[in-house]
Amino acid sequence: MRVYRAYTVEFEHALAEAGHPDLSLALGTNIVRFLDGEGRRLGSIAELAGVSKQAISQQVAYLEAKGYVVLSPDPDDSRAKLVHLTELGRQSQAVARPLFRAIERRWAQRFGQDEMQQLRAALETVVGRLEGSEQPTHDEL
Repeated sequence: MRVYRAYTVEFEHALAEAGHPDLSLALGTNIVRFLDGEGRRLGSIAELAGVSKQAISQQVAYLEAKGYVVLSPDPDDSRAKLVHLTELGRQSQAVARPLFRAIERRWAQRFGQDEMQQLRAALETVVGRLEGSEQPTHDEL
């Protein structure tokens, strides 16, 4: 958690410096990264992000209020809504994507390239195993 928090602080500070103080790592990774020019259904975003539709709906409402996304009716299903990036949302996406690589480069310089490669390999192994099994309950953690 401490590593995640340090990464989050660095990422969100860089976003704010780039003119997007309303965004967070969670909003970026749960929503903005899954949007393209065609828009996407809320349920699809929730599935891709691995969180509930209710959580995504709340995050989308926040992003809509801040001007990053707009909702439109889904032409294929009148009950569904599509989420689209606004110009501000596209700008934030263009800023956020390179930040991940920039932070990794800075951390590699700070902690060593070999250590960062080992960390990435270990995390990829853990994620792969988690995806191949049932997620632990809170009590098991």
